[in-house]
Order: sequence, then structure tokens, then C-alpha cells
Amino acid sequence: RLAGLVNDLLDVYRLNEAKETRNDVPFNLNALLERIAFGFSHVINNKGILFNHDFTGTDVKLCGDVDRIEQILDNLLSNAVKFTPKGEIHFGFLNKESFVEFYVKDTGIGIPAERAATIFQRFGKVDDFAQGTGLGLTLCKILVERMGGHIRVYSKENEGTTFYFTFPLANQ
Repeated sequence: RLAGLVNDLLDVYRLNEAKETRNDVPFNLNALLERIAFGFSHVINNKGILFNHDFTGTDVKLCGDVDRIEQILDNLLSNAVKFTPKGEIHFGFLNKESFVEFYVKDTGIGIPAERAATIFQRFGKVDDFAQGTGLGLTLCKILVERMGGHIRVYSKENEGTTFYFTFPLANQ
């Protein structure tokens, strides 16, 4: 956990200080999402949670920092797993006219309204006693914005949460 905290802190520092360059390369979005789904399916299925992904059969080619896009989705899915003791988790994307919109939706505990405004801030957490550093969503926000996108959250306490983030197609 300490190594994870140090890595997250270094990531936030490097990204805020613009000391990191992007590694934009062409990639197949479906292949990336299949890899992520495979990695999370075992963890989620062991918890008895229904796991759906909405991208099978798509063939979208993008150009971007595939490692950072994967990091964002990993962070959002990890949070969904952590805060969904039962129910469902869905993730996928919508191919819009000028951007791709990714989403991670769960039927977990939700985010209290008073916490929703602070979860993207450093050390902002839904539950102060839950495992984690409170830096994952900060990193997601910084990364999404550095790639020219936006991130937002919709949540209702005790009903679930949906995170959306966009990736502009102009980056191709």
C-alpha cells in the first residue's frame, strides 16, 4: 500500500508540474477494453456481482496514451468494486460525433451529496475509513483533462454511482 501511495503522489506531482509527456500511439479500443474486462471479471465474479461490459463487437481505433486511459478505467472500476458489496457493475463507451464517452456504472453505496463535490480533490474520499489514498480520482481528473476530456460523476446514496469521462476524437 505504501508503494501505491508513493506512486500516486509522484504521478500527481509529475502531472501537475507537466513533467510528464504523453505517449500517444494508435490503438484498438475494443482490445484494450477486453483486456480490462478480463482482468476485472475474476475479482468481480468472486464477489458475486454481475459484471457487464458494453463494447463487444465494436472496432474503434483511437490515438492516445493507452496506458493512461487504462489507468483511468482501472481506478474507476476498482472504486466500483470496492463500493459495490452486491449488485451490478457496467462499463463501456459511447462513440459520439467528436469524442468517445467512457462510463463505469455501479449499484453500490453511492456518494453522499456533501462528498460528491470533493471526491476529485487530493485525498478526497467517499468514506474516510475505507481503504485507499484518496488520490485515484484526483489522478483520473488530471489525466482526463490533460488528454482534452472531461470527467463527471452522478450518484445517489444507496443506489449507485456512474462516472463518465470523454476522450476527444480530435486526438487521432
